[in-house]
Amino acid sequence: ESLEILGHKDRTIDILKIDCEGCEWSTHKDWIGFGFRQILLEIHGVPQPNGSKGRWYQAPMNITDYFQDFRDNGYALFNKDPNNLAVELAFLKLDEDFYK
Repeated sequence: ESLEILGHKDRTIDILKIDCEGCEWSTHKDWIGFGFRQILLEIHGVPQPNGSKGRWYQAPMNITDYFQDFRDNGYALFNKDPNNLAVELAFLKLDEDFYK
């Protein structure tokens, strides 16, 4: 919906930057499949398999599955950079044959 409102529907988007103070864990399935060439992501906290009472994301989550979703959609992590209470991650969309 946002891509349409902004006039980006059916266009190549080179970079998507996500810094939403914790929603990056729960919303990634909403945007990961659009084929952005790069995804720059600031992650906050680390979800736990059984959930937690942490500040950022409290629902149960297996982060291995989270990062597998990036690979399944053709992305490779090419940079990570600590940033106070967060970590900046950069993913690059690879050719479909890369993981074959």
